[in-house]
Amino acid sequence: MGSQSCLTAYVGYHALSLLTGAVELNDEAGFEQEAMQAIWEHYKKDRLRLVTSGEAMELDMVIAFNVEGCCITDTYMITENIGAFEAWQRADRSLTEKWRQAVDLFDQLEVLGREHEGLQSEEDTLFAYIRGNLLCGENGNAAPFHGNESDAQTLRSCAQHFQDWYGEDRWRDLRRIEYDLHWKILESELRRRSTNPVFEGKDGKRNRYLLGLLNRVVGFSKKSCPRLPMSPGHIDFVIQAVMKKYGGHRRENEIRHIIHCIENDIDFLITIDGDLVTRFNNRREELLKHPECCSMKLLLVKPSELASRLTAIHL
Repeated sequence: MGSQSCLTAYVGYHALSLLTGAVELNDEAGFEQEAMQAIWEHYKKDRLRLVTSGEAMELDMVIAFNVEGCCITDTYMITENIGAFEAWQRADRSLTEKWRQAVDLFDQLEVLGREHEGLQSEEDTLFAYIRGNLLCGENGNAAPFHGNESDAQTLRSCAQHFQDWYGEDRWRDLRRIEYDLHWKILESELRRRSTNPVFEGKDGKRNRYLLGLLNRVVGFSKKSCPRLPMSPGHIDFVIQAVMKKYGGHRRENEIRHIIHCIENDIDFLITIDGDLVTRFNNRREELLKHPECCSMKLLLVKPSELASRLTAIHL
């Protein structure tokens, strides 16, 4: 949508989720939500190009939903996967409706290079340069919960007892996500650890995160170990793989968004991560020295800053 002469802004899921209210709204987030709505109006009026990366956006959504306990097994069936979670009695249907709205907004965006793109590996030169020299630093992991040994041990203990919960026929079913059963497995382990097994609301936030990881542990285990019980070594292998992929490492996916912007000559990347905005923009001159970034236009902005710029242009 829009003329090629328009300014171009790039969005990931966490910016889109402001439009649907799928994020916790404090005073600052409410202000940014209004700004994002104004940006969307500019987009609908052809005053702005809004673009994204299909693969990186989908990974954003997979991790965001996983943090809430919902397992997306196939991004081509994302609404069906949301529906399967929604059918579970503990699911927050007001939140899943907002996810559906975010998926609908995603479908209205211009997607950059879907047929050719692939997620940059962590060994990619530019990826490593941005992560190591510009952004992450000592505390650069923006995961909702930093992966720790306590979480890994909780998942490990659950996996050690899968044979007490799963029969052979159920274990061979690779398609169905058994939310109720997985919650019972996790609930049992939480009680054993004297942890309150609440699922709903703020008090249940970490337990929803653990359930999301447990869903992945079960799925990976079913595919890689057709018969229970699993060996301790195989359990450790599965836990490590799941924590690395689904532990909510948002900052590294933000780097992938940034690289898509650089490769496609984008003007702005919209993000609600104020620390990321500061880190990138303060070190932008250094990044321009990199051979792949010497003609880069990119600035990182919060929705409120971009909305102000667009208002000034179109007064």
